Amino acid sequence: MEIISLSGSAKEIYNNLAVLGFNSTCDAEQLVTFLEHNKELLCSNEKIETTIETPKSSPGMMSLIIMRKNLYINLKATTLLICALLLDIHITKGFAQLLITMAGIDGHAITAFSEKNGEKCIIKETLRTKDKTGYPGILSKFEGECCNNHFNCKYRIDNKCYCTQDNIKEIFDNLESSNMFKKEGDFYKYQW
Repeated sequence: MEIISLSGSAKEIYNNLAVLGFNSTCDAEQLVTFLEHNKELLCSNEKIETTIETPKSSPGMMSLIIMRKNLYINLKATTLLICALLLDIHITKGFAQLLITMAGIDGHAITAFSEKNGEKCIIKETLRTKDKTGYPGILSKFEGECCNNHFNCKYRIDNKCYCTQDNIKEIFDNLESSNMFKKEGDFYKYQW
């Protein structure tokens, strides 16, 4: 898998991602913030680190202190692509194709993940697991509560989740056809 590695000030990182193909620096910032708050989605060889740099001030002098946020990201191209799709962040066709090509994925398999059909939810919850493996009972730990109520999903009614294990298996089977997951017995292992 191809790795994208960037380091510098947050502003430089957002600008670099925008130049690569995100619609705007705001979209790039949204993606990076999402990854900073959801590090469990990253694989073991991926990293996102934040440091805050405070400028030195002269003793006895009052001055305005402006802190600088620095970032280091070392992510698979597919992680950027999947998170952008999960967040509905628009990326240019050229950048999307570049990420797909870098990742060695069949571009026809990816158009968008369906929020309505529960795909985004199942992908997100599977990527949150330690070994990036899902199974039909992946949502049972939430005991019928919707775990991603910000998604507009046909299985959510009044913050309750009515997605059955059969529905989840069907979702995984659909995602397996795009080679995102590989079925191993009753489990679906993340492949990207």
